[in-house]
Amino acid sequence: MNNLHATFTKDGVVRVKQALDADWLKEAEAAFNWSLANQSATSAHYNKETESGRFYVDTANPESLPVYRKLLENSLLADLVASAWGSDKVWYAFEQIFYKEGGSVRSQRTGWHQDSSYLSFDGEDLAVMWITFDALPKEAALELVRCSHRGPLYEQRGVKNDTGRPTVPHIEAARDQYDIVSWPIEPGDVLIFHPAMLHGGGGTEAGKRRRTLSLRFFGEDVKFIRRPQTHDTPPQFLRLNEQLNDGDPFRHPDFLQLR
Repeated sequence: MNNLHATFTKDGVVRVKQALDADWLKEAEAAFNWSLANQSATSAHYNKETESGRFYVDTANPESLPVYRKLLENSLLADLVASAWGSDKVWYAFEQIFYKEGGSVRSQRTGWHQDSSYLSFDGEDLAVMWITFDALPKEAALELVRCSHRGPLYEQRGVKNDTGRPTVPHIEAARDQYDIVSWPIEPGDVLIFHPAMLHGGGGTEAGKRRRTLSLRFFGEDVKFIRRPQTHDTPPQFLRLNEQLNDGDPFRHPDFLQLR
Protein backbone atom coordinates (compact mmCIF):
# COMPACT_ATOMS: atom_id res chain seq x y z
CA MET A 1 0.00 0.00 0.00
CA ASN A 2 2.95 2.36 0.59
CA ASN A 3 3.92 1.90 -3.07
CA LEU A 4 0.35 2.76 -4.05
CA HIS A 5 0.56 6.11 -2.26
CA ALA A 6 4.05 6.91 -3.55
CA THR A 7 3.15 6.13 -7.16
CA PHE A 8 -0.17 7.98 -7.05
CA THR A 9 1.43 11.06 -5.49
CA LYS A 10 4.30 11.13 -7.98
CA ASP A 11 2.67 9.98 -11.23
CA GLY A 12 -0.98 10.85 -10.64
CA VAL A 13 -2.13 7.35 -11.66
CA VAL A 14 -1.79 3.76 -10.47
CA ARG A 15 -3.02 0.47 -11.88
CA VAL A 16 -4.23 -2.08 -9.32
CA LYS A 17 -4.45 -5.52 -10.87
CA GLN A 18 -7.45 -7.63 -9.88
CA ALA A 19 -8.70 -5.15 -7.31
CA LEU A 20 -12.22 -6.55 -7.79
CA ASP A 21 -12.83 -10.27 -7.35
CA ALA A 22 -15.49 -12.05 -9.43
CA ASP A 23 -18.34 -11.26 -7.03
CA TRP A 24 -17.58 -7.54 -6.74
CA LEU A 25 -16.96 -7.30 -10.48
CA LYS A 26 -20.42 -8.78 -11.01
CA GLU A 27 -21.88 -6.20 -8.57
CA ALA A 28 -20.14 -3.36 -10.41
CA GLU A 29 -21.34 -4.64 -13.78
CA ALA A 30 -24.93 -4.86 -12.52
CA ALA A 31 -24.73 -1.22 -11.40
CA PHE A 32 -23.29 -0.24 -14.78
CA ASN A 33 -26.10 -2.07 -16.58
CA TRP A 34 -28.67 -0.21 -14.46
CA SER A 35 -27.10 3.10 -15.47
CA LEU A 36 -27.06 2.08 -19.12
CA ALA A 37 -30.77 1.25 -18.98
CA ASN A 38 -31.79 4.34 -16.97
CA GLN A 39 -30.46 7.42 -18.70
CA SER A 40 -30.37 10.73 -16.88
CA ALA A 41 -30.67 14.31 -18.09
CA THR A 42 -26.89 14.50 -18.57
CA SER A 43 -26.67 11.49 -20.89
CA ALA A 44 -25.20 12.13 -24.34
CA HIS A 45 -24.22 10.40 -27.56
CA TYR A 46 -20.89 11.54 -28.98
CA ASN A 47 -20.87 9.64 -32.27
CA LYS A 48 -19.64 11.51 -35.31
CA GLU A 49 -22.11 11.54 -38.19
CA THR A 50 -19.76 9.36 -40.25
CA GLU A 51 -19.61 6.60 -37.61
CA SER A 52 -21.84 3.55 -37.43
CA GLY A 53 -20.82 2.58 -33.89
CA ARG A 54 -21.90 3.99 -30.54
CA PHE A 55 -20.27 6.34 -28.03
CA TYR A 56 -22.59 6.94 -25.08
CA VAL A 57 -21.87 8.72 -21.79
CA ASP A 58 -24.05 9.31 -18.74
CA THR A 59 -23.02 11.26 -15.66
CA ALA A 60 -24.31 11.38 -12.08
CA ASN A 61 -27.77 9.90 -12.41
CA PRO A 62 -29.63 11.35 -9.37
CA GLU A 63 -31.40 8.00 -8.80
CA SER A 64 -28.22 5.88 -8.88
CA LEU A 65 -26.96 5.90 -5.28
CA PRO A 66 -29.14 3.02 -3.97
CA VAL A 67 -27.91 0.91 -6.89
CA TYR A 68 -24.23 1.63 -6.23
CA ARG A 69 -24.32 1.76 -2.44
CA LYS A 70 -23.46 -1.90 -1.76
CA LEU A 71 -20.40 -1.73 -4.02
CA LEU A 72 -19.25 1.53 -2.48
CA GLU A 73 -19.75 0.62 1.17
CA ASN A 74 -18.78 -3.05 1.26
CA SER A 75 -16.04 -3.58 -1.33
CA LEU A 76 -12.38 -2.57 -0.95
CA LEU A 77 -12.68 0.37 -3.35
CA ALA A 78 -12.77 3.10 -0.68
CA ASP A 79 -9.83 1.48 1.11
CA LEU A 80 -7.83 1.52 -2.13
CA VAL A 81 -8.59 5.19 -2.66
CA ALA A 82 -7.58 6.04 0.93
CA SER A 83 -4.33 4.11 0.45
CA ALA A 84 -3.59 5.98 -2.76
CA TRP A 85 -4.01 9.27 -0.90
CA GLY A 86 -2.21 8.16 2.25
CA SER A 87 -5.13 9.54 4.27
CA ASP A 88 -8.24 8.16 5.91
CA LYS A 89 -11.51 9.95 5.12
CA VAL A 90 -13.22 9.20 1.81
CA TRP A 91 -16.43 10.60 0.30
CA TYR A 92 -18.13 9.41 -2.87
CA ALA A 93 -18.97 12.11 -5.41
CA PHE A 94 -20.68 10.53 -8.44
CA GLU A 95 -20.56 7.88 -11.16
CA GLN A 96 -20.03 8.18 -14.89
CA ILE A 97 -20.50 5.43 -17.46
CA PHE A 98 -19.05 5.06 -20.95
CA TYR A 99 -20.26 2.69 -23.64
CA LYS A 100 -18.20 2.58 -26.84
CA GLU A 101 -18.95 0.22 -29.70
CA GLY A 102 -17.08 -0.01 -32.97
CA GLY A 103 -19.35 -0.17 -36.00
CA SER A 104 -18.14 -0.83 -39.53
CA VAL A 105 -14.90 1.00 -38.73
CA ARG A 106 -12.86 1.83 -35.63
CA SER A 107 -14.75 4.32 -33.45
CA GLN A 108 -13.34 7.69 -32.42
CA ARG A 109 -11.10 7.99 -29.40
CA THR A 110 -12.07 10.05 -26.34
CA GLY A 111 -10.29 13.37 -26.73
CA TRP A 112 -7.60 14.53 -24.33
CA HIS A 113 -8.98 16.49 -21.38
CA GLN A 114 -8.84 17.03 -17.61
CA ASP A 115 -11.91 16.33 -15.49
CA SER A 116 -10.91 19.07 -13.04
CA SER A 117 -11.61 21.74 -15.65
CA TYR A 118 -15.38 21.34 -15.14
CA LEU A 119 -15.59 20.08 -11.53
CA SER A 120 -15.86 22.55 -8.68
CA PHE A 121 -13.33 21.05 -6.30
CA ASP A 122 -9.57 21.12 -5.79
CA GLY A 123 -7.09 19.30 -3.59
CA GLU A 124 -4.63 16.43 -3.34
CA ASP A 125 -7.20 13.87 -2.13
CA LEU A 126 -9.17 13.47 -5.33
CA ALA A 127 -9.52 10.27 -7.32
CA VAL A 128 -11.21 8.78 -10.35
CA MET A 129 -11.54 4.99 -10.27
CA TRP A 130 -11.75 3.59 -13.81
CA ILE A 131 -13.26 0.09 -14.12
CA THR A 132 -13.78 -1.78 -17.40
CA PHE A 133 -15.83 -4.90 -17.98
CA ASP A 134 -14.09 -5.87 -21.23
CA ALA A 135 -10.48 -6.96 -21.68
CA LEU A 136 -8.64 -4.19 -23.51
CA PRO A 137 -5.28 -4.14 -25.27
CA LYS A 138 -3.06 -1.23 -24.37
CA GLU A 139 -3.95 0.74 -27.51
CA ALA A 140 -7.70 0.62 -26.71
CA ALA A 141 -7.41 1.45 -23.01
CA LEU A 142 -7.22 4.76 -21.16
CA GLU A 143 -4.08 6.86 -21.77
CA LEU A 144 -2.74 9.47 -19.36
CA VAL A 145 0.08 12.01 -19.34
CA ARG A 146 2.20 11.11 -16.33
CA CYS A 147 2.50 13.86 -13.66
CA SER A 148 0.10 16.21 -15.50
CA HIS A 149 -1.98 16.54 -12.30
CA ARG A 150 0.69 19.00 -11.17
CA GLY A 151 -0.49 21.51 -13.78
CA PRO A 152 -1.21 23.50 -15.69
CA LEU A 153 -5.00 23.17 -15.73
CA TYR A 154 -6.33 23.51 -19.28
CA GLU A 155 -9.69 24.36 -20.74
CA GLN A 156 -11.35 21.65 -22.85
CA ARG A 157 -11.45 21.97 -26.61
CA GLY A 158 -14.86 22.86 -28.01
CA VAL A 159 -15.87 24.74 -24.84
CA LYS A 160 -16.14 28.53 -24.73
CA ASN A 161 -12.96 29.63 -23.01
CA ASP A 162 -13.35 32.76 -20.91
CA THR A 163 -11.34 31.37 -17.99
CA GLY A 164 -7.95 32.65 -19.06
CA ARG A 165 -6.66 29.07 -19.00
CA PRO A 166 -4.75 27.69 -22.01
CA THR A 167 -6.63 25.23 -24.21
CA VAL A 168 -5.66 21.54 -24.08
CA PRO A 169 -2.68 21.10 -26.43
CA HIS A 170 -2.84 18.89 -29.54
CA ILE A 171 -1.34 15.88 -27.80
CA GLU A 172 -2.17 13.40 -30.58
CA ALA A 173 -0.19 15.48 -33.05
CA ALA A 174 2.91 15.42 -30.84
CA ARG A 175 2.68 12.23 -28.78
CA ASP A 176 6.45 11.84 -28.55
CA GLN A 177 6.64 15.11 -26.61
CA TYR A 178 4.51 13.75 -23.73
CA ASP A 179 5.09 11.02 -21.16
CA ILE A 180 2.00 9.00 -22.06
CA VAL A 181 1.25 5.89 -19.97
CA SER A 182 -1.30 3.12 -20.46
CA TRP A 183 -1.70 -0.57 -19.72
CA PRO A 184 -3.57 -3.56 -21.08
CA ILE A 185 -6.57 -4.03 -18.82
CA GLU A 186 -8.41 -7.16 -17.70
CA PRO A 187 -11.82 -7.18 -15.99
CA GLY A 188 -11.11 -6.82 -12.26
CA ASP A 189 -8.22 -4.39 -12.78
CA VAL A 190 -8.79 -0.75 -11.83
CA LEU A 191 -7.00 2.48 -12.61
CA ILE A 192 -6.96 5.20 -9.95
CA PHE A 193 -6.00 8.67 -11.15
CA HIS A 194 -6.26 12.30 -10.09
CA PRO A 195 -8.98 14.20 -12.05
CA ALA A 196 -6.47 16.89 -13.03
CA MET A 197 -4.58 14.30 -15.10
CA LEU A 198 -4.61 14.80 -18.85
CA HIS A 199 -6.22 11.66 -20.22
CA GLY A 200 -8.03 10.25 -23.23
CA GLY A 201 -9.32 6.89 -24.41
CA GLY A 202 -8.33 4.80 -27.40
CA GLY A 203 -10.84 4.09 -30.15
CA THR A 204 -12.84 0.85 -30.30
CA GLU A 205 -12.23 -1.63 -33.10
CA ALA A 206 -15.05 -2.57 -35.47
CA GLY A 207 -17.26 -5.20 -33.86
CA LYS A 208 -15.75 -4.63 -30.38
CA ARG A 209 -17.15 -2.79 -27.37
CA ARG A 210 -15.81 -1.03 -24.29
CA ARG A 211 -17.97 -0.71 -21.18
CA THR A 212 -16.44 1.47 -18.50
CA LEU A 213 -17.60 2.60 -15.07
CA SER A 214 -15.88 5.65 -13.61
CA LEU A 215 -16.36 6.40 -9.88
CA ARG A 216 -15.27 9.74 -8.39
CA PHE A 217 -14.08 10.28 -4.80
CA PHE A 218 -12.79 13.14 -2.66
CA GLY A 219 -11.07 13.46 0.72
CA GLU A 220 -10.66 15.73 3.69
CA ASP A 221 -8.34 18.33 2.16
CA VAL A 222 -10.63 19.11 -0.79
CA LYS A 223 -11.98 22.66 -1.15
CA PHE A 224 -14.78 24.15 -3.23
CA ILE A 225 -13.68 26.22 -6.21
CA ARG A 226 -16.21 27.61 -8.67
CA ARG A 227 -15.50 26.48 -12.23
CA PRO A 228 -17.43 26.91 -15.49
CA GLN A 229 -20.06 24.26 -16.06
CA THR A 230 -20.32 21.94 -19.08
CA HIS A 231 -22.81 19.26 -20.05
CA ASP A 232 -20.72 16.80 -17.98
CA THR A 233 -20.95 18.85 -14.76
CA PRO A 234 -23.02 16.84 -12.23
CA PRO A 235 -26.23 18.52 -11.01
CA GLN A 236 -25.14 18.28 -7.37
CA PHE A 237 -22.04 20.37 -8.24
CA LEU A 238 -24.23 23.04 -9.81
CA ARG A 239 -26.27 23.31 -6.62
CA LEU A 240 -23.11 23.99 -4.63
CA ASN A 241 -22.51 27.16 -6.66
CA GLU A 242 -25.38 28.69 -4.69
CA GLN A 243 -24.30 27.33 -1.31
CA LEU A 244 -20.50 27.48 -1.03
CA ASN A 245 -17.78 30.06 -1.52
CA ASP A 246 -14.34 29.48 -3.01
CA GLY A 247 -12.09 27.91 -0.39
CA ASP A 248 -14.90 26.37 1.68
CA PRO A 249 -14.49 22.69 2.61
CA PHE A 250 -16.15 20.57 -0.07
CA ARG A 251 -18.99 19.04 1.93
CA HIS A 252 -22.68 18.44 1.29
CA PRO A 253 -25.26 15.83 2.36
CA ASP A 254 -25.54 14.80 -1.32
CA PHE A 255 -22.15 13.09 -1.00
CA LEU A 256 -21.89 9.76 0.83
CA GLN A 257 -19.07 9.42 3.36
CA LEU A 258 -17.50 5.96 3.07
CA ARG A 259 -14.74 6.23 5.68
